[in-house]
Parts: sequence; C-alpha cells; structure tokens
Amino acid sequence: MIAKPYQHKADQSDRRLRAGAAAERRVAYHLQCCFEDHPEVHVLHDLRIEDPEQPQPDGSPGAFRFDHLVVHRRGMFLIESRSVAGEVTIRSDGSGGHKWVRLYGGRETEMPCPIERAETRAEFLRGFLERRREELVGKLPFGSRTVAKIVDGTDRLGFRHAPLQLVFAVSDYGIIEKIDGRKRPGQAFPPVVGKADTIPDRVCREIARHRKGSGILCVGRGRAYGGWRMAGEDAAGVAGFLAALTADDPAAPPARCDEPVDDDIPRRSGAGHGDGARADEAACRHCDGRELAAGSGDYGYFWICDSCGRNTLMPLVCSACGAKGRRNAKVRIRNERDAYLRDCRECGLSETVWTVA
Repeated sequence: MIAKPYQHKADQSDRRLRAGAAAERRVAYHLQCCFEDHPEVHVLHDLRIEDPEQPQPDGSPGAFRFDHLVVHRRGMFLIESRSVAGEVTIRSDGSGGHKWVRLYGGRETEMPCPIERAETRAEFLRGFLERRREELVGKLPFGSRTVAKIVDGTDRLGFRHAPLQLVFAVSDYGIIEKIDGRKRPGQAFPPVVGKADTIPDRVCREIARHRKGSGILCVGRGRAYGGWRMAGEDAAGVAGFLAALTADDPAAPPARCDEPVDDDIPRRSGAGHGDGARADEAACRHCDGRELAAGSGDYGYFWICDSCGRNTLMPLVCSACGAKGRRNAKVRIRNERDAYLRDCRECGLSETVWTVA
C-alpha cells in the first residue's frame, strides 16, 4: 500500500538537483509497481521528521529527511536514492567502514560514503519511534512474552530491536562493483545496494529474511533482532502516523508514478538486426529451454530456466549497433512492469528483450 504518495518536485535549474529528483521518482515508480496493492507492505515517500528530543548541536530540534520508507510487520527499510553515473566500487576502508569510489571519465574520485550517514538517520528514526512505542504498538505475541521479559526486561513491543535495514538505489546507468561483502560481524541485516529497478525484488527477498529472523527462537540479545514483529494493524498504524507528520506542499499535490521518469537519454523504438537476442529469441543457454522466469541480482537481470533450473543473463548487446553493456554502461536492461527493455545509449534504441506472459 502507498501510505504517503510521491510528490512531483518542481523543475530544478541545477543539474545535480534535477538528477537527484529524477532518481527519487524512478525508485518511487518501481516501489509503487511492486507494492501498491500489497496489504501488508506500506510505502512512504519524502518524509521529514523533527524531534526536539534529539536536538541539533545548536539546540534546535533534530530533523531528517527520508527519501523512501517501507514498513511491514517484521521490520522497515530506509531507502535512499542516489544519482550515480559511471562505475562505483565499494570496498572496506580497513577500519570496519566502507569506501565508495566513483570511476567516471577514466578518473577515480572518492565519494562520501552514504552508509554512515544513513545509519545516523536510521537511529534517529528508531529513537523517535521508540519513545512513542506505547501509542503505536502493543505487546509481543503471547508465546514470546516470557522469554522477552527475562532477556529484555519488558514484554512490550518497541522499536529498539526492530529490523531497520538500509537500502541504496543507484541510477540505472550506474555500475556497482563490490570488492568485498558489506556485512559486518554480527550484523544480521546488512545494507543493500542495487539499481533502482531491482530494489523491489531485493526488498521482497529481505522481507523473507526478516520473517525468518522473527521467530521465538530468535529472541535474545545478539540474536537477530529479538524476535521482533508487529500486528498487521500496528504496521498500518505506524505508516499512517509517519505519513501524517510531513506536510506536503499544497502546490504539488500527490501524484501516481504511472510512468518512469525521463532520464534524458534519447531513445527510439524498434527492432534491430545485430547480435542481441530479442523477445522472441529468449532461451536458456544451457539447455535451450523456453520456459523461463525473470530474476535479478548483483550482475543484473537473468532468466531462470524451468527445465534445468540454471540461470542465463539477459543479453547486454544492442541488436542495432552492437554496443555492449556492463563495463562501459552503454547498454543496460530495465524492468517496466511486465516488460524487460534494453536501452542503448550509443544509438538510442529501446527494445523489448522479454515480456512476462
């Protein structure tokens, strides 16, 4: 469900602000496509929360803005939209943190790592909700109360142990290269980094992990997040409470994201004649099977073969000019509802690679 709709931003003269707004709208579009009719998942866009109990150094009320927030019974996702062109490498900085390095135009530039800043936002939100626990959520389910009271000193459900997972959605034309894992020792739910159109699938997979980590056997210090889960009506109530905190601009009424944002890439439609497979040619490269399902991962979109169970990457070769994707980002595949499209930055062709039957 969309608890707080996306609001279109006014046209920006600054190119960077315009790119940031475009990145937010694209993520909002994909989240809406996936969760608009989901009764147990609540999506909020463009939240701004003030909290006098967490003041700024100058004494003014603490305040943070959140691009997107997803709330469900067993946790939350704080999603940040990042406008990134070129290749981004994520590696350890040697001190338990992370270093983001951007390669663009043949030059490497270190970026401010968004993870630490997002963790600050997450703790701000956690503290804000924790102080309102009694009005927002009730007690733990009956079977977990005794254990929780022994371990945590209370059987009342709060937000101290709630899974609040960080998700970073980068531009569709960005390339993400991971030198090492981002999961720290003892970290049950590590940050997720992916392209905008893959984020809903990644969130769905992580929701399954939240569900697995919320059983009674997970209650206890150091074990996942203490068997944390809300009642369905409480999850809806938390989303509604947060949505009501942000006063939207009346001049910019809420709007459905029925179409993805124009990312300033000139495109032409049609079928090419090069080496790239088209919709009617989709097949498993291992057994030539044609019964396929779509999946996505760190290396992009792929087909899962129903016959042999193996994966085949969707081809990143433009069928018109032969340009290739992945390393130089000239060609990429994006998902728009039931269609998988291949866009070529070199010649502007946008063609359908595969359509869900």
